[in-house]
Amino acid sequence: MAQIQVRRTTRDDLAEIMDIVNAAKALLKDDGSSQWQNGYPNEYTFIADIEEDASYVLTVDGVVAATAMLSLGEEAGYSKIYGGQVRYPSAEYGTFGVLHRVAVSPNFRGMGLVEKLCVELFREMRVEGIRVARVDTHRKNVRMQRVLERLGMTQCGFITLDHDPEDPVRVCYEGLVENLLGLVE
Repeated sequence: MAQIQVRRTTRDDLAEIMDIVNAAKALLKDDGSSQWQNGYPNEYTFIADIEEDASYVLTVDGVVAATAMLSLGEEAGYSKIYGGQVRYPSAEYGTFGVLHRVAVSPNFRGMGLVEKLCVELFREMRVEGIRVARVDTHRKNVRMQRVLERLGMTQCGFITLDHDPEDPVRVCYEGLVENLLGLVE
């Protein structure tokens, strides 16, 4: 049986992460999505994530198979969610956690590893006292939307991102961490 581990990213993982992200960029482009097509995210984005101790990898038998970034603070991009209904507002539920830059290696697609990585990051949120998880993705990134729905997250509206001025709208999902973990524990 394969050994699966989730851990914080180190600089030694950077080349593998960039290979994964570049493959994800190509897949998104093939899907007709503008997500990640304007030079973002790039190597410097991931270096900053690593330096902030916010980047994670999922490894299979020691090989980096998936990556994600976990933000545990308020984010300006989420201050205005429109076109839907936020069920878990910060005023009532406190600071939320956000997953960003989620990608899986083409060698490991279809194995449920993104879900496993997200679940581990939900557990990290719980340890940190975070009650609400949020994730955004491009409207054409149907794969990620399906992952989020399988995890029990619900669409709560749309946000706009500054780093993609040509197509800034992203679909926003949210869920209570305890409920999300309750589906898998």
